[in-house]
Amino acid sequence: MAGKKKKAPVNNRGFATTSTPSKVAVAAAEAPAPEPVPEPLEPPAPAEPTWEPPQESELQDLVTKYTIKVRRETSKIITKHETEKRTARPACYPLKTERMLFWRREGEEESVGDKILRVARKEYQEATKLKGGEPDLITAWMVNRVLIGLGFEGKQVDDAVRGVMTRLGGAKDIDQVVEECLEWGAMFWEEETGRFGEVRKQKFESEKTTPVSSGVNTPIRREPVVKDMRHLQTATKKLEATPTATPKATPHDTLVAEISNLGLETKDISDRGSDPALSEDEESGEEEESDKELTPENLVPMYLALQTKLFKIHPNCASTIVGGKKIKGGGKKPTKSPPQPPPKSLSDKDRSTAKRLQMKLAELERDPLFDSYIADTAWRDERQKLHDLNLEIKKASGTAPAPKPSPRPPPKSKPAEDEGMMGMLFDGPPTEESGDAGENIVIRDFEEAPASTTTSAFPKKVTKGKAGVGAPAMRKLMEEICKSRDVNSKVRFEAIGGTTFSNRSRLIVTWSQPLDLKPTEPGEEPDVVCMLPEENKTVFEMKKLAAATHDQADGFIATYALHKLFAKKEDKLYLRLPTVWRNVWGELVADEKGRVEKEEVKLLEGLRELLKVDPATAVATTPKTASPPTSDAEGTEEADGEQRKKPKASYEQYLEGEDIKEAWQLRRSSPAFLTMEAQRQNLPMWAFRGQVLRAVEANPVVVLSGETGCGKSTQLPAFLMEHELENGRPCKIYCTQPRRISAVSLARRVAEEMGEGKNKVGGLVGYSIRLENMVTDQTRLVYATTGIVMRMLERSTELNDITHLILDEVHERTIESDFLMVVLKRLLVKRKNLKVVLMSATVDAEKFSDYLGGAPVLKVPGRTFPVQEFFLEDAIEATGFVAEEDSRNSRYRKKDWDDEEVDIEVEGSSNSIGGNLQGYLPSTRANLQKLDEYRIPYDLILELLVKIATAPEYIDYSSAILVFLPGMGEIRRLNDMILGHPMFGNHGRRNNGGWLVYPLHSTIASEEQEAAFLIPPHGMRKIVLATNIAETGITIPDVTAVIDTGKHKEMRFDEKRQLSRLIETFVSRANAKQRRGRAGRVQPGICWHLFTRERHDKFMADQQTPEIMRLSLQDLVLRVKICALGNVEEVLTSALDSPTPKNIRRAVDSLVDVKALTSDEELTPLGRQLAKLPLDVYLGKLVLLGSLFSCLDAALTMAALLSSKSPFVSPGGYGNEAERAKLSFERGGSDLLTIYNAYATWRRVCMNKGTVGITEAEFCRRNYISQRTMSGIEDLKGQLTAAVVDAGFLILSKEEKQQLNRARYQSYRRTNFFIVPEQYNKNQGNDAVVNASIAAAFYPKLLAKDGKGWRNVGSGKTVKVAGGSVNKETDSEWLSYYGIMQTGGGRKTYDAHDTGHVDEVAIAVLCGDVEWKMFPGTCSIDGNRIKFAFPDWRGLMAVRMLRKRISEILRACWKNPEKELSEQQKVWVQIFWEAMDGVTKAREKRT
Repeated sequence: MAGKKKKAPVNNRGFATTSTPSKVAVAAAEAPAPEPVPEPLEPPAPAEPTWEPPQESELQDLVTKYTIKVRRETSKIITKHETEKRTARPACYPLKTERMLFWRREGEEESVGDKILRVARKEYQEATKLKGGEPDLITAWMVNRVLIGLGFEGKQVDDAVRGVMTRLGGAKDIDQVVEECLEWGAMFWEEETGRFGEVRKQKFESEKTTPVSSGVNTPIRREPVVKDMRHLQTATKKLEATPTATPKATPHDTLVAEISNLGLETKDISDRGSDPALSEDEESGEEEESDKELTPENLVPMYLALQTKLFKIHPNCASTIVGGKKIKGGGKKPTKSPPQPPPKSLSDKDRSTAKRLQMKLAELERDPLFDSYIADTAWRDERQKLHDLNLEIKKASGTAPAPKPSPRPPPKSKPAEDEGMMGMLFDGPPTEESGDAGENIVIRDFEEAPASTTTSAFPKKVTKGKAGVGAPAMRKLMEEICKSRDVNSKVRFEAIGGTTFSNRSRLIVTWSQPLDLKPTEPGEEPDVVCMLPEENKTVFEMKKLAAATHDQADGFIATYALHKLFAKKEDKLYLRLPTVWRNVWGELVADEKGRVEKEEVKLLEGLRELLKVDPATAVATTPKTASPPTSDAEGTEEADGEQRKKPKASYEQYLEGEDIKEAWQLRRSSPAFLTMEAQRQNLPMWAFRGQVLRAVEANPVVVLSGETGCGKSTQLPAFLMEHELENGRPCKIYCTQPRRISAVSLARRVAEEMGEGKNKVGGLVGYSIRLENMVTDQTRLVYATTGIVMRMLERSTELNDITHLILDEVHERTIESDFLMVVLKRLLVKRKNLKVVLMSATVDAEKFSDYLGGAPVLKVPGRTFPVQEFFLEDAIEATGFVAEEDSRNSRYRKKDWDDEEVDIEVEGSSNSIGGNLQGYLPSTRANLQKLDEYRIPYDLILELLVKIATAPEYIDYSSAILVFLPGMGEIRRLNDMILGHPMFGNHGRRNNGGWLVYPLHSTIASEEQEAAFLIPPHGMRKIVLATNIAETGITIPDVTAVIDTGKHKEMRFDEKRQLSRLIETFVSRANAKQRRGRAGRVQPGICWHLFTRERHDKFMADQQTPEIMRLSLQDLVLRVKICALGNVEEVLTSALDSPTPKNIRRAVDSLVDVKALTSDEELTPLGRQLAKLPLDVYLGKLVLLGSLFSCLDAALTMAALLSSKSPFVSPGGYGNEAERAKLSFERGGSDLLTIYNAYATWRRVCMNKGTVGITEAEFCRRNYISQRTMSGIEDLKGQLTAAVVDAGFLILSKEEKQQLNRARYQSYRRTNFFIVPEQYNKNQGNDAVVNASIAAAFYPKLLAKDGKGWRNVGSGKTVKVAGGSVNKETDSEWLSYYGIMQTGGGRKTYDAHDTGHVDEVAIAVLCGDVEWKMFPGTCSIDGNRIKFAFPDWRGLMAVRMLRKRISEILRACWKNPEKELSEQQKVWVQIFWEAMDGVTKAREKRT
């Protein structure tokens, strides 16, 4: 039904848009409501002292001032988060947290994930306190908009903003506050936070988006639209109806209307040049359209487009309208001049384009359906516009004069007509009517809207669009824009029933997939309604607004829909609209601005109330007051304190107030001292006493080269101490030794010589070694290991407690002694009173003298007798030794497979050994060729012992025989063979005519080693089995025969594997000379070298390679940092033999990777702890983590075996059996855990001999395990255990320390083991915890599954798992490894050794430095090394909190390892164990 016609208002004002439009005027019959009378104002309440909330006007000013900035910044943040979510997740590895978070122990109702979040919530509430003061509304405003824009519900956003911004310690940066709000929400939001940050599910939202055929998805989710949808409230104002006469349309006007209906308004050609958005892309698109099949409807638009392009290239290239003949009905038929060829001044590209366009133009004009009259008429107007535009541009640039304006008279105002009886007869059409439901419908004639209504909505200097409504063009534009977003979209316009005066339209857009658009709420009554009847259909319908014509209704609804759908993505879309709809667009923009400002004010009011904090519960944020000034008396004391003298050193306080000379004279007159002094006078060193004392007194540094047996190690320190005490000067003398056994034995000997008594140390003479300190306040002379002095440097780089420092055995060139010399060289510049002496038997005196500034050199001859020297060929000739088969062939080991292939360095090997063997028997030469010179000939040693003991020519040398062997394993094996021989083992010990066999090693108890130094009873002879410790460190005085295997063990840094190994290698000629000299102390002796003379003369090095040149420099770099000596490379290159810069840089990089150094190469607390352990930093970190995570026994064992070699052997012909035996111990998908399992089983067999039904030897034989290697691992493990105790990461009781010493220093036969206390070994059976500790310690040594192979996380290279690993065939996605070996011939490959499974959760919790992205649900470790994507926020937050707390605990332990964990820290450690236990259970269930 048509509504009742209403009278138009008299007001002549045109329709204008304002930011706050008024309501629709009511009928004249209705009386306006009276204005409310304002109530009297009440007196204002007193303001709070902290903050006065802003008034509404202030909020309005705030919104006006900051809205644009806030919207711009928040839009950037939203876009960034959505982009990160879209792009980051596909590149991440999916982290499966369900296995850990949903696991619960038996009998517990709470899962691990729930427990983490519960404890985290409690800690957050306890740690953060409410703050008072003025809330930061701008920050809260921006954070609120970001969270709403990311799709979170209003209540969730309010809770998160209040939870974060009302507490102390919050971040100020917007990104950080948003991140904290997301963290808060993940912890506290009651409902499920969704997957990947998608909190709320929109209507018709599907989890997976199917791309349309064009490859472009439908519009993505936009910022949620608030409820107020009234974009066109200004249109509800009554329009003034002005009766005007309708002039008769001329033919020219009809022509213009026809042209307008040709779709020319779809592209405003005249504005193309001013809009950079419509540039080359659209032009190229139009060229593509021109190639399509032409229809009668698009001939003229294509003609105009071609002409415009030609005009832009050059005006002469386009046609020119020169005039025309008059036609009937008015107007002229245009006459045009043909386009001119492109001028030569143009570029080649432009000329080519112009020619191509002219050809297309000519082809278009030849079309029989082409109407040249309409086209030329339209082009005449269009060309004039382009010409005017060029003039404006030239005028703006100053190249053309401005045209004179032609004044126009202002429009005449129409006088108001009297409303008489005939007044209504001349009124215009009605401006409103009643709808079917009785609602008011405003009727608007859009073509009568003044252009000035929209001037503020657009940028300046934007030309108007085409005249007219252009309904077909608007329909086409709507379809074109929709298809550019979704090629399968469909657009349909429908007319809504009305009257003769009102027209309304409905626009229906069908998409190929759901559109994220908020519809009009049921309670709202806007002028235009947005509906979603189906999930892929959008409907816009005019409700309370109508147009004057049907075309206007379609144009308006199209404009409204374009603004609603695409305005935020295409801000210059309005440039393609005709002028009428540009005006409407401007109204919509202005209305949107006003609506947004109202909403922002309302939002700020809500935030203001939301962030209010009760002052009673808030924490004061005033700055802390300064401490009161000190009183005059206190200031005086401080001033006096500055003038006080420095405290005396400990050695200066000894005997203070007592006559030092008298005390010393009393001691040296004792009978015990005089007795020992008589023996001392027999040593060669006694004759040089005065010379040495004068040299030390006169020089800061003295170099002493003393032959073996001269007494330098005992006498020179004693000389210095006696000299100082005789002159009444306090002193503190330190003498460094490379081995603990040397320090202990020398201290006991000197103490006895000083009259202290036998084995009585701790008085005037003491010693200091790891875990044992026999030093008191009265001690003046200390024998200490070099490591102890290094620790002293960490506490005081100036060594103020030391007056004399003696470096003994410097010829061994240990890494510690070389570093100590670097420090001393710098220290001597600061401490002029420090005296330094360097001592050795084979020292390169001149080299050390030059290094220390030309220090004087003293040489003391030794007291030795001549020694006959024999080599391997002589030993075979003398004993008639016959080699079994060919020991150089692997088949030799079929029976004796326990003698596994050793890790030995081959120097100058050849197929023929022995060189020139003229004069030797043919059998000797034949047997020599069968022997493997790189293996120890135990049978030959045994026959050689028999020869020396029985042959008349050698029996005089058999009273004491010293055998040099590489290590404890070799000592045990030879010891067993000797005791099993009829000649040496049948008589037992202490029987007349028998033999005494003494193993000598640093791991053997000191009491048992002392017997080796004693002369055996009459009729007894002894055999001492020793390592290189007997070369120079200790002296067995009665040795007359030496058997030298020519080998020793030393640490080497493997450049290929990038790890340190204890390997077996040949000694140097200097070492061989020292060993030979041990046989000539009391009488002439003999020495048998079990290597050929040719090797000795041609292939052996002159001196042993300094450790600084063959070891990893990690420990040395840490020492430099701890001692604060300066730049690492500068310090180390100043050493006596400097390492290469490449090795220094490699050491620094590895320390940065393991977090011992920061990226700026600054020392971390972890680095200080790693410096205390005699291990590679990766193994050191493994041991420390094993202590913290209660799997210390496994960590110590793994560190020991990785420092030596695998105990599993693979004898020739038994490879498959050995492999099966190794796999029988497989555990946790780890090579290291597999070896630890074998070790633990071997230890049980050894500890329960006689009860397990198998002997140690039989167990090792069945399982292809080297008994000797296992024993070596246990010995090294004991040393590492002591180091961990010393570092404070293993606290032992007195009884446990005694047990550790008994296990370390026992006889050659292992009888007991040290078991790590239970509190440090709770997770020994939790494979996930052990594997996590390994991965965290070895990081970045990780392998990630990459197709069928593996990718090295650290380097990015492709590697493969080494053969023989339990992970050769594995379902693991991640593996840790310890070393990589380069293999292959022509095509090199890389094999990873000592691999182990690691769960990705452990990597996320323990490895590297992590960056969290809450909204995308991702984390990145060390940049892009490892990237994980979490399935949901709950899992991400649980892993994040667990990592944060575990990292805090680790940092606290690195700073103070001896401090016990707090109860809360223990809770988090327990949760970590439970989480890893869940991972283990899940893996077991899967396998």
